[in-house]
Amino acid sequence: SICFSIMPTNSTISFSTPFSTWKFSEKNANWNKFSDHLNRKNNDINDLYDRINLCQTTFEIDHIVQTLTNMINEVSTSSLTTKKPQTHSNTFSCWNNTLEVTKKQFHYIRNLYFRGRVSEDRYKASRNKYVKLYRKERNNSWKSYLEECDSNNPFGNTFKMLKHKLNTCPKDIPFINGQDCTTIKQQMNDMVDTLFPSANNTNPLPSSLSQINTNITNVITTAEIEDMIKSLNNKKAPGNDNISNKMIKVSSQLLTPIFTSLFNKCFQLGYFPRQWTIGVAMIIPKPNKSDYMIAKNYRPIVLSSHLAKMLEKCIKSRLESYLNSCDFFHSNQHGFKKQKSTTTALQQI
Repeated sequence: SICFSIMPTNSTISFSTPFSTWKFSEKNANWNKFSDHLNRKNNDINDLYDRINLCQTTFEIDHIVQTLTNMINEVSTSSLTTKKPQTHSNTFSCWNNTLEVTKKQFHYIRNLYFRGRVSEDRYKASRNKYVKLYRKERNNSWKSYLEECDSNNPFGNTFKMLKHKLNTCPKDIPFINGQDCTTIKQQMNDMVDTLFPSANNTNPLPSSLSQINTNITNVITTAEIEDMIKSLNNKKAPGNDNISNKMIKVSSQLLTPIFTSLFNKCFQLGYFPRQWTIGVAMIIPKPNKSDYMIAKNYRPIVLSSHLAKMLEKCIKSRLESYLNSCDFFHSNQHGFKKQKSTTTALQQI
């Protein structure tokens, strides 16, 4: 079985800076540059492929996974822009690149003026240019916002603003907010124990599952991994390794053989890499709760590695295929099954 260990990683929490696993900015990323940097590591990729085929222990698997993660992150660092944490919302901001450039020019002239290197007239001209441009962009942004209010889009800026104002959920976690370090650590442990209870299931497997058929470990093919990569959602947040689905897609031509060989090796050794059992838990308050000092009034979302999810899909498809082949599921079960739904349940009734 795959076991996941849940524990707080630190005793200090920053409520001013939102935490995100999106380490790199992908909005205007140059993916050709990313591919070029990855192609330069072709020799390292070939060496990694050979290491996977020769490895015999779980320790080697963990080391290979760490090497693969470091390689992708190194390529991302050298080719993509690192995101800067924001402490405020820019939902209706008028700021743009032109304003940013003008501001830097003004600050440069201002510093020269304070050192006596430029005249006062030039300093004032630069300042007035920056102030006028800011006012112009602010007014244009406001006009654009007002014009959007008359559009037929019911989920535009007006809806977002009202939703934000009417949202009663706290923006922080009162359960652990405002406490000293010792108390916070204890409160975090209590919340983890509440949201992630220990599974002390000692019941034996059903007799039909006591002898698992070897067909459940069918070889993972390159075509299967390629189809899986094509279906990945680019908007899904990455896990603790900061590897996004877009990075996996762009690097698929070079790394698909690596993924295939690595997953097959995990099946052969019956091992799930330790790094992929580590996730980032985001604690979200449940809406419309009267007391947020109770741990059960929160729900967790765990962000795990996308590479781990790919391996999980391989395991899931083979388990489903095996369980269906041995008629493990009851014929009246319509939930969590392919081609079954509430509609088929009603039709059966």
